Formats: sequence, C-alpha cells, structure tokens
Amino acid sequence: MANLMLQIIAYEEKTMASGCTVFSVAYLTKNGKAEKAIFQNVSGSIDMIYGNCKEVKNIREFIKEYNEDK
Repeated sequence: MANLMLQIIAYEEKTMASGCTVFSVAYLTKNGKAEKAIFQNVSGSIDMIYGNCKEVKNIREFIKEYNEDK
C-alpha cells in the first residue's frame, strides 16, 4: 500500500445532526488542479487541516474558482 500525502489548501467543516464532524477539503493533484476529498471523524484531522490552509464557506465554489485561475 502506497503512502498518500495530500497538499490541502482549503477546507469546509460541518457538524452533522448525528454529531459527526465532516471535513470537505480541497487538495492539489499532481497537475496542480484542486480536487475534493472528505474526511469524517478521522483522528488528527483537525490538527492536519487547521495548520496549513484556510477555512471556506463553500468548498465546491472554492475549487471551481481555484481551477479557473490556473
């Protein structure tokens, strides 16, 4: 199994009715485009995400705008 490191550039945090925290993130692919990934209650998610990127209100809109600028 290969190690996977994502360069996360933005995130959107939501707490679901069940209490589950969901992070939708924008990460950079090898070709420099942004793509979306989702983390749910992953140990260490908060530290990983908060340290290197900004919070956005709408991750899909952020990705669309980011990719249009490239």
